[in-house]
Amino acid sequence: MSVTIPKTQYEPIPTGEYQAVVKSVSMDEQGQFGPQVKVVFEVTGSTGAKKDLTGWASAVFNGKSKLYVWTKAILGGDPVGDFNGDALLGRLCKIQVIQQPSKADPSVINNKINLVLPVTAAAQTPF
Repeated sequence: MSVTIPKTQYEPIPTGEYQAVVKSVSMDEQGQFGPQVKVVFEVTGSTGAKKDLTGWASAVFNGKSKLYVWTKAILGGDPVGDFNGDALLGRLCKIQVIQQPSKADPSVINNKINLVLPVTAAAQTPF
């Protein structure tokens, strides 16, 4: 049985800050740099188009770790106790997105989540 998968084109969104919703949180035990937490953020553009952007953080939860900083921004304050990904689901935040060349093919431009910030009154950058 032959498998056919249609070719698609990845379109990065422009660099900017976007209001986002945490769509999913999962663990990847086989990350390049050890165990990683995978956070999928859903962003809605000015036309109503939705795009999922994935951010990765080491599975380390202390005041200096990316995971802690992201959790603090999403919850709107210092987290209490251990990390609980379910507490982040459906929450609003703001993400700062940049464009960068792919490590595998520098001619391909990908998005990277540079920062996760608390929600403010700042306008969403359209895409």
